[in-house]
Amino acid sequence: MAHQQLTDRERYQIEALNAEGYTQAGIARALKRSPSTIYRELARNSDVKGYRGGLAIKRTDRRRRGAKKKIKLDIPMCSMIKSLLGEYYSPEQISGRLKLALGVEISHETIYRHIWSDKKSGGDLYKFLRTQGKRYRKRLFSA
Repeated sequence: MAHQQLTDRERYQIEALNAEGYTQAGIARALKRSPSTIYRELARNSDVKGYRGGLAIKRTDRRRRGAKKKIKLDIPMCSMIKSLLGEYYSPEQISGRLKLALGVEISHETIYRHIWSDKKSGGDLYKFLRTQGKRYRKRLFSA
Protein backbone atom coordinates (compact mmCIF):
# COMPACT_ATOMS: atom_id res chain seq x y z
CA MET A 1 0.00 0.00 0.00
CA ALA A 2 1.39 3.39 -0.98
CA HIS A 3 2.06 6.08 1.61
CA GLN A 4 -0.80 8.57 1.56
CA GLN A 5 -1.28 11.51 3.87
CA LEU A 6 -4.56 12.14 5.60
CA THR A 7 -6.80 14.61 3.77
CA ASP A 8 -8.52 17.58 5.39
CA ARG A 9 -11.84 15.80 4.97
CA GLU A 10 -10.52 12.72 6.81
CA ARG A 11 -9.30 14.91 9.65
CA TYR A 12 -12.78 16.37 10.09
CA GLN A 13 -14.22 12.84 9.97
CA ILE A 14 -11.77 11.76 12.68
CA GLU A 15 -12.96 14.69 14.79
CA ALA A 16 -16.64 13.75 14.35
CA LEU A 17 -16.14 10.03 14.96
CA ASN A 18 -13.94 10.69 17.97
CA ALA A 19 -16.60 13.00 19.42
CA GLU A 20 -19.22 10.26 18.93
CA GLY A 21 -17.11 7.93 21.07
CA TYR A 22 -15.67 5.67 18.38
CA THR A 23 -12.50 3.81 19.35
CA GLN A 24 -9.31 4.39 17.37
CA ALA A 25 -9.77 0.99 15.74
CA GLY A 26 -13.37 1.91 14.86
CA ILE A 27 -12.27 5.20 13.31
CA ALA A 28 -9.59 3.33 11.34
CA ARG A 29 -12.18 0.85 10.00
CA ALA A 30 -14.59 3.66 9.05
CA LEU A 31 -11.87 5.54 7.14
CA LYS A 32 -10.21 2.38 5.78
CA ARG A 33 -6.92 3.42 7.37
CA SER A 34 -4.40 1.68 9.56
CA PRO A 35 -5.14 1.95 13.31
CA SER A 36 -1.57 3.19 13.82
CA THR A 37 -2.25 6.10 11.43
CA ILE A 38 -5.26 7.15 13.51
CA TYR A 39 -3.32 6.70 16.75
CA ARG A 40 -0.45 8.90 15.50
CA GLU A 41 -2.85 11.54 14.20
CA LEU A 42 -4.68 11.76 17.51
CA ALA A 43 -1.44 11.80 19.49
CA ARG A 44 0.21 14.51 17.36
CA ASN A 45 -2.72 16.83 16.92
CA SER A 46 -4.80 16.64 20.10
CA ASP A 47 -4.71 19.32 22.76
CA VAL A 48 -6.46 19.89 26.10
CA LYS A 49 -9.79 20.30 24.26
CA GLY A 50 -9.31 17.00 22.43
CA TYR A 51 -8.87 16.40 18.73
CA ARG A 52 -10.05 19.16 16.41
CA GLY A 53 -9.79 18.79 12.65
CA GLY A 54 -9.14 22.47 11.93
CA LEU A 55 -6.33 22.63 14.47
CA ALA A 56 -4.85 19.40 13.08
CA ILE A 57 -4.79 20.89 9.58
CA LYS A 58 -3.04 24.06 10.83
CA ARG A 59 -0.46 22.03 12.75
CA THR A 60 0.37 19.74 9.83
CA ASP A 61 0.66 22.69 7.46
CA ARG A 62 3.03 24.41 9.90
CA ARG A 63 5.14 21.26 10.19
CA ARG A 64 5.35 20.94 6.42
CA ARG A 65 6.37 24.58 5.99
CA GLY A 66 8.88 24.26 8.81
CA ALA A 67 11.05 21.79 6.90
CA LYS A 68 14.52 23.29 6.81
CA LYS A 69 16.24 23.95 3.54
CA LYS A 70 19.60 22.41 2.91
CA ILE A 71 22.41 24.87 3.61
CA LYS A 72 25.11 25.08 0.99
CA LEU A 73 28.68 25.82 1.96
CA ASP A 74 29.38 29.34 0.73
CA ILE A 75 32.73 31.15 0.83
CA PRO A 76 32.29 32.76 4.29
CA MET A 77 31.16 29.43 5.76
CA CYS A 78 34.13 27.62 4.18
CA SER A 79 36.55 30.20 5.58
CA MET A 80 35.00 29.82 9.04
CA ILE A 81 35.36 26.03 8.79
CA LYS A 82 38.95 26.47 7.66
CA SER A 83 39.78 28.72 10.62
CA LEU A 84 38.20 26.30 13.10
CA LEU A 85 40.06 23.40 11.51
CA GLY A 86 43.22 25.49 11.93
CA GLU A 87 42.50 25.50 15.65
CA TYR A 88 42.31 21.69 15.45
CA TYR A 89 38.58 21.40 16.06
CA SER A 90 37.08 18.18 14.75
CA PRO A 91 34.30 18.38 12.14
CA GLU A 92 31.86 17.22 14.85
CA GLN A 93 32.96 20.08 17.12
CA ILE A 94 32.78 22.57 14.24
CA SER A 95 29.24 21.45 13.46
CA GLY A 96 28.20 21.96 17.09
CA ARG A 97 29.97 25.31 17.32
CA LEU A 98 28.31 26.68 14.17
CA LYS A 99 24.93 25.61 15.52
CA LEU A 100 25.49 27.35 18.86
CA ALA A 101 27.17 30.50 17.55
CA LEU A 102 25.26 31.15 14.33
CA GLY A 103 22.24 28.86 14.52
CA VAL A 104 23.43 27.23 11.29
CA GLU A 105 23.01 23.47 11.08
CA ILE A 106 25.70 21.83 8.97
CA SER A 107 26.38 18.17 9.55
CA HIS A 108 29.86 16.89 10.25
CA GLU A 109 29.55 14.68 7.16
CA THR A 110 29.15 17.81 5.01
CA ILE A 111 32.30 19.24 6.58
CA TYR A 112 34.20 16.00 5.90
CA ARG A 113 33.01 16.04 2.27
CA HIS A 114 34.30 19.62 1.98
CA ILE A 115 37.66 18.55 3.40
CA TRP A 116 38.01 15.60 1.01
CA SER A 117 37.02 17.66 -2.04
CA ASP A 118 39.58 20.27 -0.93
CA LYS A 119 42.24 17.53 -0.76
CA LYS A 120 41.35 16.30 -4.26
CA SER A 121 41.83 19.80 -5.62
CA GLY A 122 45.26 20.10 -3.98
CA GLY A 123 44.25 21.71 -0.69
CA ASP A 124 45.65 20.91 2.74
CA LEU A 125 42.60 21.06 5.03
CA TYR A 126 42.89 17.32 5.67
CA LYS A 127 46.20 17.94 7.47
CA PHE A 128 44.31 19.62 10.30
CA LEU A 129 42.30 16.47 11.03
CA ARG A 130 43.39 14.49 14.06
CA THR A 131 43.50 11.32 12.00
CA GLN A 132 45.57 13.04 9.30
CA GLY A 133 43.18 12.00 6.57
CA LYS A 134 43.09 8.26 7.12
CA ARG A 135 39.67 7.19 5.93
CA TYR A 136 37.87 4.00 6.81
CA ARG A 137 38.37 1.30 4.21
CA LYS A 138 35.49 -1.09 3.62
CA ARG A 139 36.62 -4.66 3.99
CA LEU A 140 35.29 -7.44 1.85
CA PHE A 141 34.09 -10.53 3.63
CA SER A 142 35.87 -13.71 2.72
CA ALA A 143 33.87 -16.89 2.91
